[in-house]
Amino acid sequence: SERGLAFKSDGSRMYVVDASTREVLQYDLTTNWDVTSASLPHDGKISISSQDGTPTDLAFKPDGTKMYITGDANNAVIQFNLSTAWNVTSASHNQSKSLASSSVGGSTETNPSAIAVKPDGTKMYVLGKSNDYIFEFDLSSAWDISTMSYADHYRVGGSPYYESQPEAMVITPDGKNIIMSGSGRDGLHHLTMSTA
Repeated sequence: SERGLAFKSDGSRMYVVDASTREVLQYDLTTNWDVTSASLPHDGKISISSQDGTPTDLAFKPDGTKMYITGDANNAVIQFNLSTAWNVTSASHNQSKSLASSSVGGSTETNPSAIAVKPDGTKMYVLGKSNDYIFEFDLSSAWDISTMSYADHYRVGGSPYYESQPEAMVITPDGKNIIMSGSGRDGLHHLTMSTA
């Protein structure tokens, strides 16, 4: 079953997390941003089963040299280095960061479902289904999850909130809008942030 979705910054590649096969699939798009033009090369995938048995989402550093995956089995964020930018077959596991409260200094998350990273790599956001929270983390060293620490959270589930089964989110590049989806209400939710 496909879970996470990401695109190369120019739209010429699409990446999907397959939770069933525990792989990241890399599709080439002959027409940028047009998913109907996608094709999967025979070698366009990488197994991540040794890092997590239930991967849920992925995000990339804007230059394509780092990839971040949320894992439901180990409740962690997993960081990969890509020796060839935007080519997942060149990815090597760099490190993992548990989302347990003792590791990040705040509330714990045992069911991470989505991930987003601020374009400068100094903040990371994780959507969680166990607490129905969007967690905000600071990275004191940009793009290095070993420096990740809890900053804040926002509850999205339960009355009078939006979604009790949050599944996916996108944060706009200006940092002011969150688009979230979930299986609780089977819809899209638009949240705004007064401070980017």
